[in-house]
Order: sequence, then structure tokens, then C-alpha cells
Amino acid sequence: RYILELGSAEERARVATTRANSLLNSVLPPSVAAKVQREGKTYTVKAENCSILFADIVGFTKLSERLSADELVTLLNQIFSRFDQLTLKHGVEKIKTIGDGYLAVCGIPSPANDHAKRVVALAIDMQRAMQEFEGLSIRIGINSGTVVAGIIGQTRIAFDLWGQAVNIASRMESHGEIDRIQLTEETFEEVKDIYPFDEPRHIEVKGKGEMRVYLLSEQ
Repeated sequence: RYILELGSAEERARVATTRANSLLNSVLPPSVAAKVQREGKTYTVKAENCSILFADIVGFTKLSERLSADELVTLLNQIFSRFDQLTLKHGVEKIKTIGDGYLAVCGIPSPANDHAKRVVALAIDMQRAMQEFEGLSIRIGINSGTVVAGIIGQTRIAFDLWGQAVNIASRMESHGEIDRIQLTEETFEEVKDIYPFDEPRHIEVKGKGEMRVYLLSEQ
């Protein structure tokens, strides 16, 4: 009987470990999850060549006034699930959703020489995907630069990004135009020979002053 109970305990432990690893892989990039499982320590990494995308769904707040809570969550899940599929398609890392906003990055934790190209291609596909959802639009901002990433917290852990490049990407979105993709000069230089752009414009950005930015020409 002791041997049977021991075997049963080992099986329960194996199942629990499998579930824990599965959960870890669902909330962390695969390479990060593997390192945490192997070393069991806080993870941080810095990369100089990254592109960061912020997207915000326009019209969602107004729509929430006439939808039930269940309808609202279902709709948001449909949109973000679609975006998740697109990040996988382009080899971009989803970081998190923030309300009706979406944050993704390429170049960290895995390096990618074509990080800017991938993120712009993702942004174009996200724009097209939003056409499937009546009454909603999207505003997207992209920047390229140095990013610090890591795991924060002890409960409900999350892989997150920090740095000036991340803040500027957020400003590109918030200072952008509806149904347009706005890039900093850093990202523009990486993809200017691939995609068409409008003439550059100048905007005031908090903490940076005047910046020259570029709107991708409407597809």
C-alpha cells in the first residue's frame, strides 16, 4: 500500500509540475520560461535593437456604454485573440494588454535583425484585422531603440518592458492619428526602402520636445 501511495504522490507531483510549466509557458516567452525553469531566478535582459508597438482601439469606450459586460469582454477577447495570431505570424512578442491597448515587441528576448520590418508588417495586418469589427478603429505607434525587459512580481508574474524607447513608442500611439501607423525617425530609417510614407511631420512629445515623425501611407 505504501508503494501505491508513493506512486500516486509522484504522479500528482508530476501532473502539478506539468501544469505549472504549462502556465509559465503561457505567460512568458518560451526562452524566458525555459531559463526560469532551469535557474529559478529573476530574469532581466537588455537589447539595443528592438522595435516596440503600442496599439489602442478607438471607439471602444463609447461602445462599452451600450454593450453588456459579457458582450464587451467577448468582443475584446475576439480582437486581442486575432492580434495574438498575427504576432505569432510575424515572429513578434506580445507583452501585454492594457485595457483596450496592446503592447508588442520584436528583438527581445530573441534578437531579430529585421525587427522593424516585422513590427510594421504586424501593424498593417492589425489595421486590416480591425476592419472585421464594425464601429471600431485603431491607432498604432512604433519606435525602435534600446529596451530592458524582465520578470516582475512574485505572484501573477509578468514579462515587461522598460526604457525611454518604450515610452516614446507609447507617445507615437497617443499622438498619432486614427487608422494610421505612426513611426519615429529611428524606425523609419529601418524600413524607409520597404514601405511608402507621407511627408514627415513634427509633433511635440512630452519629455522629448519636438520630434520628426512619419505616418505610413494609407494601404
